[in-house]
Amino acid sequence: MTLTLEEAWIKAAVEHRKLSITYVNPETKLQYTRREVEPDTVTVQGEKVHLWGILSHIPHVGPKAFLPNAFKDIRVTEATFNPRPGSRWQEMKAVYDQQGLAHKSF
Repeated sequence: MTLTLEEAWIKAAVEHRKLSITYVNPETKLQYTRREVEPDTVTVQGEKVHLWGILSHIPHVGPKAFLPNAFKDIRVTEATFNPRPGSRWQEMKAVYDQQGLAHKSF
């Protein structure tokens, strides 16, 4: 991957591409969990970055925040998704354009 984790998240959110992630689940404390996620937005609170997305296997739960340091692996999939009502991916469009992410590969 040629992008940072945050750039890949933004690119996938704007392009509506599902990501396959491996991360430490803070609730269950399992070593690693692999899931497909529909990325939505990136927020920063102080020094903490949160990657927001919807887990494909439990879409009714709504957006979940992931901490970048919990990730072991992230891969873009060929699968696309339709953004849900109220999703915030549009907020990432300006960053996507400013950073030229349309012309960068995952």
